[in-house]
Amino acid sequence: MSDKLNEKSELYKKIVKSFPEYVAFKNNEGKYEIVSEQVNTLYKDKFDSIEGLTIDELYSKEAAIEVRRQDKEVLDKLDKVESIFAAETSNGTIMLDSIKMPILDDKQKVMGVLSVSRDITELIRVKEKLEVSTKIQKTVIEVAQSFVSMSVDNFDFKVYDSLKKLGGVIQADRTYLFKYNFLENTMDNIFEWCSLGIEPQIKKQKNIPVTQYLNDWVNLHRANKCVMVADTSELEIDSRLYNIFIPREIKSIFTIPIFVEDKCFGFLGFESLKEVKPWNEIEDILKIIPGLYSSLISRYEMLKELDEAKSEAHEASTIQTDFIAKVTHEIKTPINGLSNALYLLEDSVLDEDQRQYTDIMTYSLEVLNTMVYNILNYSKIEADKLIYKASDINLENEIVKLIKMNKYMANSKDLGIYLNYDYSIPSILTTDIEKLRQILNNFLQNAIKYTNYGYIEIKISEVKRNNPYVDIQFEIIDTGIGISEVDLNHIFEEFYQVGDILNKNPSGTGLGLTIANELISFLKGELVVESKERKGSNFKFVLTFYSPNIEKVIPLDLKVVYIDISNSYHSNIESLISTHFTSVDICKLNNLEDYYKNKYDVIFVYTNKETDYLESIDNLKPFLNNFESGAKKVLLFDNNKEQVYMDSLDLFDYYYELPIRVEVLIDELTSVEIQHKEIKKTVTHDVSFESALSILLVDDNNINRKVMGKLLRNMNLNVTEASNGYEAIEFSKTRQFDIIFMDIFMPGIDGFESSRRIRAIDGISSSTPIIAVTANDATETLEKAMQYEMNGVLEKPLRKEKLEELLTEYFGDISFKAINPENDLPIFDEVEFESFYDDLELRKDIIETLLDERISDIRKIEDAYKTKSLNQIYKAAHYLKGSFTYLSAKKALKLVMTIMELCNTKRLDDVLNLEQSLIYNYNQLIETLIKYQKK
Repeated sequence: MSDKLNEKSELYKKIVKSFPEYVAFKNNEGKYEIVSEQVNTLYKDKFDSIEGLTIDELYSKEAAIEVRRQDKEVLDKLDKVESIFAAETSNGTIMLDSIKMPILDDKQKVMGVLSVSRDITELIRVKEKLEVSTKIQKTVIEVAQSFVSMSVDNFDFKVYDSLKKLGGVIQADRTYLFKYNFLENTMDNIFEWCSLGIEPQIKKQKNIPVTQYLNDWVNLHRANKCVMVADTSELEIDSRLYNIFIPREIKSIFTIPIFVEDKCFGFLGFESLKEVKPWNEIEDILKIIPGLYSSLISRYEMLKELDEAKSEAHEASTIQTDFIAKVTHEIKTPINGLSNALYLLEDSVLDEDQRQYTDIMTYSLEVLNTMVYNILNYSKIEADKLIYKASDINLENEIVKLIKMNKYMANSKDLGIYLNYDYSIPSILTTDIEKLRQILNNFLQNAIKYTNYGYIEIKISEVKRNNPYVDIQFEIIDTGIGISEVDLNHIFEEFYQVGDILNKNPSGTGLGLTIANELISFLKGELVVESKERKGSNFKFVLTFYSPNIEKVIPLDLKVVYIDISNSYHSNIESLISTHFTSVDICKLNNLEDYYKNKYDVIFVYTNKETDYLESIDNLKPFLNNFESGAKKVLLFDNNKEQVYMDSLDLFDYYYELPIRVEVLIDELTSVEIQHKEIKKTVTHDVSFESALSILLVDDNNINRKVMGKLLRNMNLNVTEASNGYEAIEFSKTRQFDIIFMDIFMPGIDGFESSRRIRAIDGISSSTPIIAVTANDATETLEKAMQYEMNGVLEKPLRKEKLEELLTEYFGDISFKAINPENDLPIFDEVEFESFYDDLELRKDIIETLLDERISDIRKIEDAYKTKSLNQIYKAAHYLKGSFTYLSAKKALKLVMTIMELCNTKRLDDVLNLEQSLIYNYNQLIETLIKYQKK
């Protein structure tokens, strides 16, 4: 038995010794019994083998204590322990990544500790080097960003601050910038930063002869080469360099030339006085830094020239304003043409990729339009041409419209926009609404642009009342990148843009905040900005409003319950409900049972994008079904999520995407009969008037006529086009039109004069509306239009909703009807299908898959319609939508999209009427695909 144990022990030793890793086994007394050859190589200069040695014989006292501590931990836990250990070897100290584990005999008694290690010395060194390199790169980026926002006045500060940041991250003791004067053969220290305790040299290093610092150094710089002395103690004693550096206690030095416009401007230098610095390890990174200073110096010279030019241009500000007004009008004409054409394109059947492309184009045009508008307004401010134009407004309605207008841009970044509104504010206020809109829109768009995660909150509160005046505070709060203390001092300067490594490509003119600040001052307010880098910003200001009717909110005598199933508290909803209803219960999902016995008139449920809506809705169903008679059930949500409709169409009476205007909410909830509809959700298929109107469309721009003509004809209107004012007058002499849309800026005679002459024609009814169409400010245009007997203004770009609203205003409550959604669309678009899929086999597979599933698909449709459940029909249509998209089945795709929208708006009768049409279209598609296969 003893022989067998010895044989097994010898076998184990042979196996361990052959391991390529560092493997060692110590007994309970800390003596090494078995080690791999790799371990012995670590100590080969001291021992032939460490087998038989103890921990104390192998390590220093401190190291031995640490090894014992680790071993004790292993034995106490009787489990493996991982650690990083500094081992003292013949070749110096190395870092070992070790796993130690206890070794037990057959009777589970501890025999000792086995350790398996690997050398990670080089890995740690590379990691540390990479961390230093990354830190330097980040600092270089930060410095570069700060240079972008430089003005002439803060040039000196920017240079000093950059030397300080670079010197700190590189751990230099002195960092400086020298400038050469080759005509005088001298050089000057023009900027310098020194670490704590290091004596500055900048005053001493002026007008230094180049020969004093060796001509060969200068020649190397002129040849765009760096000069480095890693260790000055290794220089030849009494050499020129030795005598320069040693008395100044310079241990290492590194200099890099700076070129401006292909000429050697000077050099950037780093000195280490406390220790030898291995510059070569970061040499490649340091070499990119002079390029920053080259750009900085060039930018400084350019800004100086711009400042001088700006001073000269200021004298001609009136001429400049008129010129900009004309130019921006010319620019807005093609922008409006593109915008209208894009609007028509978006209203057609598009696949998912095409829809993304149109979204990008729409957003880009909005940005471009804002830039043009900002430039025009800036020119007015410069020329002191601002005029106060008072009008009565409902402030809450204005803010809701503002949020909805910007919600697409926020949703594209997954940001929430929350309204926190004080409902004690009077419903009617007097102010210059155009300027207030521009202020808030600039701040909101800026918040969205510089916020990558989180949310934006618009907080509006009454701070003071002195009848009939009310002071109202506006706050636009974001969780964005914030603003540094340096940038805070400059953000309202013209053309200044906040730079940040998190927002590498800020777009725009750099005028938005400048204009907003000027407009706030014009309205007698004062802007306050609170911000911290990476912590977000708060732009707030107080304006005084005149209120012609200061009244209190009279709450509705309804008993309501508010259930918040969101993960975040939406303060404004609770405030809205508590202000406008007499009896309000507020509860959470976990205490619903406490409210089962109560009788409610309205049940509000709130969810947001962070909520696990699907789980929550199952908990809600028993509670909501408990109030089948009487209680109106309302779902409030922040994002229009498809799952909201798919999983609760039969559960709620109302669906409101926030923010919602109070007056709309109240009107709906106080109606005698529940009308199942969704606020601000329109069916995306085409609509038309039941009776056509006769329209005269006047515009000298061919694109504008085509786009607007298409919009009007899609509404089944009879359109006559005129390309100038003269044609419009001639048409008006022979025909009676129901309404005339008149462009203002046209060659020959403009829209104003054309309207005046049309009004003078015998037989023309004075009641015929003539609407001015303009790309300029609508308020300004309206004032002049009234003088020429025009009736109103439409501002470009035109939208179908604007036209419908205006036509309804002049011709009464015209009813709309849905036209056949599959008219003029191909059953199967072969060209598009083949362009999408080059692979013939793939095309066959896609078609055969649909043909194989046709019976199952028809059954899905029929089963869904049998339930008469909007929820089930929506799901069936949504399932088919994917197949029809892949197959370029335009007719069927348009039809299922229409059905989904009708489900969203709870138009069950309309949905049921389309069952046979859907089945018919599906069968048509099948027949077409079978014929296509035979080709």
